[in-house]
Amino acid sequence: MNQFPDNAGQWETADYRRLSDKELNARLDALLSTPAAEQPLGEVQFLLHELHVHQIELEVQNRELREAQARLEESRDRYADLYDFAPVGYLTLDTEGKILNLNLTAAVMLGEKRAGLLGKPLVVKLAAKQSRILFGYLGDVFRSKTKVVRELRLNASLSNTQVVLIKGVASKDETTCNCAIIDITEQKQAEEALRAERDRAQGYLDTVEAVIVALDTKGRITLVNRKGCEMLGYSEDALIGKDWFTTCLPASAERDTVRSVFHELLTGITRHFEYFENPVQSHSGEEHMMAWHHSVLRDTQDNVVGILSAGEDITHHRQAEEDLRILHRAMDQSPAIVVITDVDGNTEYVNPAFSKITGYNAMEMQGKNPRILQSFVTPEEEFALLWEGVNKGTPWFGEHQNRKKNGEYYWESASVSPVRNANGIITHFLAEKEDITERKRVETAHETRRCLHEQLITGAPLEEVLAHMVKASEEFFQGTQCSIFTMDTERNCLHLVAAPSLHESFRSAFGVVEIGPEAGPCLDVATTGKPAFIEDIFSHPYWETRRELADNSCIRSCWAEPIVSSRHDILGIFTMYHREPRVPTATDRETLSDLAFLAGVALEHKQREEQDRQHESELARMARLSIMGEMATGIAHELNQPLSAISTYAGVALRMLNSGIKQPASMAEALEGARDQAIRASEIIRHVRQFVSKRPLQKEPVDINELIRQVLKFTQYDLRKLKIKVSLHLAKNLPPAGADRIQIEQVLVNILRNGIEAMQEAASTTRKITITTERSQHDVVQTTISDSGPGMENTLLSRIFDPFMTTKEETGMGVGLSICRSIIENHGGRLWAESHPDQGATFFFTLPASIAK
Repeated sequence: MNQFPDNAGQWETADYRRLSDKELNARLDALLSTPAAEQPLGEVQFLLHELHVHQIELEVQNRELREAQARLEESRDRYADLYDFAPVGYLTLDTEGKILNLNLTAAVMLGEKRAGLLGKPLVVKLAAKQSRILFGYLGDVFRSKTKVVRELRLNASLSNTQVVLIKGVASKDETTCNCAIIDITEQKQAEEALRAERDRAQGYLDTVEAVIVALDTKGRITLVNRKGCEMLGYSEDALIGKDWFTTCLPASAERDTVRSVFHELLTGITRHFEYFENPVQSHSGEEHMMAWHHSVLRDTQDNVVGILSAGEDITHHRQAEEDLRILHRAMDQSPAIVVITDVDGNTEYVNPAFSKITGYNAMEMQGKNPRILQSFVTPEEEFALLWEGVNKGTPWFGEHQNRKKNGEYYWESASVSPVRNANGIITHFLAEKEDITERKRVETAHETRRCLHEQLITGAPLEEVLAHMVKASEEFFQGTQCSIFTMDTERNCLHLVAAPSLHESFRSAFGVVEIGPEAGPCLDVATTGKPAFIEDIFSHPYWETRRELADNSCIRSCWAEPIVSSRHDILGIFTMYHREPRVPTATDRETLSDLAFLAGVALEHKQREEQDRQHESELARMARLSIMGEMATGIAHELNQPLSAISTYAGVALRMLNSGIKQPASMAEALEGARDQAIRASEIIRHVRQFVSKRPLQKEPVDINELIRQVLKFTQYDLRKLKIKVSLHLAKNLPPAGADRIQIEQVLVNILRNGIEAMQEAASTTRKITITTERSQHDVVQTTISDSGPGMENTLLSRIFDPFMTTKEETGMGVGLSICRSIIENHGGRLWAESHPDQGATFFFTLPASIAK
């Protein structure tokens, strides 16, 4: 069967038409299944043409495919470059957070080469405490199957901490997720800075309580801030769109004035109304006086679209201004110094009192640090502690010495307090100061006088008293060194007795100085009696050859004041040295005069003490003479015994010589007996002479028991005459006492004779004296002497140690017991008595034991 149409011949003349691939294949199959002889020529030509066309099309397609492949490869390379060098990091993570793939940007962010990161958990590249965030993020990604965003902090090697934003979505098979990481470190820093700036601005707005209101051209409210809502008493929704003038202004003539100002502002003219005051009315009817700052709002075509106003409630501000004016006047008129500085210590305000006291005016101090007043005698460490404390917000209180503009030193009491803003940030420092130079001078003089009085009462050595005075002076005149010279009795030499702070070389050079031209201008005060003030010793000819001595002693100026007694006798010199040239002020001169006066009090007191000791010694000797006079009968009796024995021994010897009896042994025995009795009489006379002699205090180890026995020999005659029994209870192994033997004898004799005289009227059977010695605590030897006399009333007992107090009106001077107490106290002991009427009297005295070392 012929598969070709009958009109096949028409292919020879008909236009070729485009066959589809399917049609062409069907025609070719039909042609190939027809014998060659039967194949129509037109059909063959047509199919050959179609094949040629298809060949051309295939070649075109191949060429397009090759071009497309080239473009695809170029696009792939470009995509690879875009992927690797994109500004965003790309990661492929598995469910455990391991890195399966990443671009170069991500590797740079993570601070390691890409090869080293593949297969590594991302968590190792995170900062501390970020692992929980990462695993929570991965859980959200694989659960939600949508894009999830989180912030992470990397700890890469290129920076300490990097903040990134990670955006990821899970793959379809939910085994991996593709993530983009964007470095937002700078953005976060900017946000934090912006937040800080916004917080600062918000803090400022909250501090000034500003009200912000915007109106459109019709006067309707388009914006109001929180402060405005709070003040007006409306919610924001209740105000937006409302007419400002009828809603928020009181119904008064001022409302029309404000409306006219508003319309003039809408014309763009603001120069007259940039600042305007008018009242507003809150929802409750309360009026507030507001101060407004206006600005015109314009659109992009510069057309006026409204007015923006910032207002401040000045209702109370006006009163605050008045209060501030009063405060300012008070600060200006305050006698105390007021200084306000910024946080760096630079001066912003000083009141007139500051200028009056320091000599610096406000313009000179503007922007300057108050340290220009520093005297440099206050240690730097003290100022460092001051500023360290106030910078932490701790107020400081204290006293220090400063220097005025003219170089004059003064003491000030100061308090420095931090000033904080509404946010609690320290913005300024307030210093309140008071010139306390005069008060300090009076306090120093008073304290020095008190200590001097205390030391003089307690019997402190003169050197200790003067050294303490010098130290007190150096504390008041900080940065100074003081000394005291005393004049000797011949009044031709000065002796350096107190200079604890001066250099050893100075003390050696001026230890003893002869009064005269060579003594120097300051020590010459001892002859002139007038104070001397050398402001700069380096310019003085006396110190030309002593420059090295002055340098070693840190001396640059010298002031000297004579120490004068109440009789106007010069006793010494009070000198003061400074480390730099210094001119004395009136206060300096007055203080130096006060100190010299107190030194004179001390010296004169010690002179009187020495005179009193000499007088007391003489009085004690006279008392001993009086005692000897009263004991003359007993002493005569004591001497009569050895003299009678001497006479007897001498008579025996004479009779033996006259009789011619030659008995050498008997004669020698008689002569030896006479000699021994003569020695005994001589000892009695020597002891009496020692007892009444004038001699200085001579302390030595004394056996109190032996001394008591010796004294009983003096009083033996009276004791036997009055039939007084003596009972001794003397402690064994009693340590010796450190004492003057003769003076303690005087105490014992005086107490015994008082007891003997008290018992003259007592019954003979009751006359008894008991003497006891013992060693009490703290190495003290105590002696107790009791009598059986009539005793004493309490009124008499309380006065028996008073000078010139006596019950023996005809024979007694009344100084015996007073002298005894002085003797015991000078030995470092104590003397007291106890008595009751009809029960006798008991006297106790203690002496320090002399312990061998």
